Amino acid sequence: MDRDLTEYWQYDGSLTTPPCSESVTFVLFKKPIDFSFEELKELHDAVYEQDFREPQARNKRRVLRSYDPNGEDDSVPPVRGDDLCCSHAHGGTNPSRDFRPKSCGSPGKESRESSTGLPSGVPRESQ
Repeated sequence: MDRDLTEYWQYDGSLTTPPCSESVTFVLFKKPIDFSFEELKELHDAVYEQDFREPQARNKRRVLRSYDPNGEDDSVPPVRGDDLCCSHAHGGTNPSRDFRPKSCGSPGKESRESSTGLPSGVPRESQ
């Protein structure tokens, strides 16, 4: 499979299960990565168990990107992106919304759409 892992956004976050420690770096690839059903099942069975946390507020976290959005330089190191609320970048969906560990707090606020030239549907943080 051809998987382009060179263009992405990166942000620090927290575990999605208790104790919800802020010790995770999330990566959102610009191009989707396709998986076969077998690969997805293997990943699910090996890693995911009670992964139920709702999207959270950005809390002054910075978003980094690995590429120049103007396409002028392919070797750009990660730089600070616009004030995005990346917890919503993946649609903010969670198939298990009925379970919210109390120790994790409440979901983030609704956002308004970004005009930054980033993929549509990546909203800005509410003011």
